[in-house]
Amino acid sequence: MDGVMGRVREKLIMPWHSMSDSLQKDAGVIYIILALGIIGTWTNLVGYSGAFLHANDNSRLAYQVGSLGCALFFVFAPNLVLKTERVTCVAIPIMMSLCTILYGLAYYQQLFDSFSMSLICCSLLGISYMWFVLTLYTHLARRTKMPLAITAIVSAAILEQVVATVLTVLLNDLWQVIVCVALPGCSIACLFKARNVHYKEPKRVLCSGSAEKYLLLLIFAVGMAVSVLSRTSTIGYWGTVRVDYNSPSSILTTLIACVFLALISWFSISKFVSKPLTVKYQPAFLVIIAGYAFGVFMPKSITFEPVVALGLALEFYGHVIRWVIAVDAVQQLRFQQYRVMGLSLLIGPTASILWGLLGLSSTAIGAIVLIAAYLVVLVITVLPSVANHLNAHANPEEDAPQEPIAPALVGDPQATGQILMESVRNRCVFLAREYGLTTRETEVFELLVCGKTRSLIQEELILSESTVKTHIKHIYAKFEVITITELMAIVFNEQ
Repeated sequence: MDGVMGRVREKLIMPWHSMSDSLQKDAGVIYIILALGIIGTWTNLVGYSGAFLHANDNSRLAYQVGSLGCALFFVFAPNLVLKTERVTCVAIPIMMSLCTILYGLAYYQQLFDSFSMSLICCSLLGISYMWFVLTLYTHLARRTKMPLAITAIVSAAILEQVVATVLTVLLNDLWQVIVCVALPGCSIACLFKARNVHYKEPKRVLCSGSAEKYLLLLIFAVGMAVSVLSRTSTIGYWGTVRVDYNSPSSILTTLIACVFLALISWFSISKFVSKPLTVKYQPAFLVIIAGYAFGVFMPKSITFEPVVALGLALEFYGHVIRWVIAVDAVQQLRFQQYRVMGLSLLIGPTASILWGLLGLSSTAIGAIVLIAAYLVVLVITVLPSVANHLNAHANPEEDAPQEPIAPALVGDPQATGQILMESVRNRCVFLAREYGLTTRETEVFELLVCGKTRSLIQEELILSESTVKTHIKHIYAKFEVITITELMAIVFNEQ
């Protein structure tokens, strides 16, 4: 019994204690979670509640056009976004509040054409919301490592869904509009509180070559996957009034969905965060494929709470994994951070606009879902294998078959020791390629694993003390460890 309780404590309780300690050390992350949750509540109320019933296909399309325009601006003018960061952090929420008022009043005034006013407001809402959200996630990527970033993203998603559902059930339409006007200001206040909390920015460990190309492919694949998932879900795109917002029972459904979301995220994202890039997002994409199947084949008439909640959780999960990959890309790609964020958003609005313009039938939607599922499988299985195959041909000496151990050598301690050392070196070369180490970092890594001290590494590689320290720091960062014991565990436990 003690052994079982010890394993439970090690697997479930200790990771949460570690996350709690990390949050206490950087209270700014808590403020970013609050900011993301508040602004997420705003988009749920404006886009899905009954307070803005005049939302239609045209306003929805205008919102996506605004989002696409924001993404393009981030991609092509990231330095301008960086230079105007402080100004836009204040101006954008003010524009959001103003456009929320005008959007709510569009069909209740006679000074301007209601239809045109609605479209203009929706496009500005798309620009301002995405601008502010991309800024928040960029700040999150700047100040924390991936394990804590994943916790923050999931927590913000849960916060926004619970609060939005509660407010929709408890408040009438007028108060919902008033709250929506106030929420952007509350979110910017949280962002400024986060920026006032001192933090040490983690060093970016940049990937290159095939790893960089694969990460870019992941960004575009998850954008398309989430777009298709939204089209097949019970929630739908922004601007579609959610039927599950209409009754008090929706609060319970949302709470159950958030529990599902936390569990699915833990087992498919958090537990794989330390794996190589070609492995760690495979479970997440399999969950997205499950979401496709759920959305297409599950009868809409089912009202059993856990089943409905599971469908909601899969929809929430799609947005979580999109932002997780975006934050990971910001920390690893060599491009300017805001440009990476723009790239992460580019595909989603583009696909949404195509959905709206084409007006496809349910049969066509099913076909596209199957194609998208196939492409996702291609990304998570075939392409990593192809990359490894190409690497093997590019470095044949690293993966050449080893000669069998001669029986005569087994009893020879010296020969056996040499064979073991060669096996360890081969293991180090394999891991170095998987985790994206440079040539010099690979040399230092091999010597570290072989038990050499820093001074011996300096002598053997003819390097300065500071250079060796820098290489070791980079190695630890790429393996996401903080001690030599953790590094050795990766080397010897994954054989």
